[in-house]
Amino acid sequence: MTVIHLPDDADGLSLFPEEIAELGQADQQRLYELSAQGVIQISPAPSEDERAVCERIAAWLSRSHDERQVRFASRVRTMDPGWCEGSRQADMTYGLADERMTPSDDAHLLAEEVRLVVEVVSDYSRFVDSVEKVIEYAVGGIPYYWLIFRDQDTDEWLVTEYHNRDGRYREVNPMRKTLDWFISTPVPPLSR
Repeated sequence: MTVIHLPDDADGLSLFPEEIAELGQADQQRLYELSAQGVIQISPAPSEDERAVCERIAAWLSRSHDERQVRFASRVRTMDPGWCEGSRQADMTYGLADERMTPSDDAHLLAEEVRLVVEVVSDYSRFVDSVEKVIEYAVGGIPYYWLIFRDQDTDEWLVTEYHNRDGRYREVNPMRKTLDWFISTPVPPLSR
């Protein structure tokens, strides 16, 4: 991952979420994100395995939720009070179904429009997904955050669920949950 920090005294040098999105559209091999602290992060695009995990979660969610509410590679606006507006690209989101949420739409979702973010953790995204995005999505008010990561010993995909309580995520049932077991259970309600 490449990290570029824009200094506070950059004399007018700044990037906006829309400009970060344009960089990502021009380069499909990498993800371009702007943290709410003003740091540009560039990392490889998700692998086929990581995309397949999101597709399995989406198929499972569609059993009891409107499939139009599921989006892949969604841009989410984040905010950190006292810092700046960020632009994160979530591996998968579940949110409000309306005319803006079509697969061809590359507009940013507002955090309040999103009920669930799913991030598939890779070696290059571990810190961003498990620390930075946890804070930014919680402050933004996104009710549910699921981290999916590959266990180094067993090579299985594991799921960690978080629920937002007063602007901070709390882990739901901290037992070890494999993806196969998780998607064999009933789909949870994803209400605000």
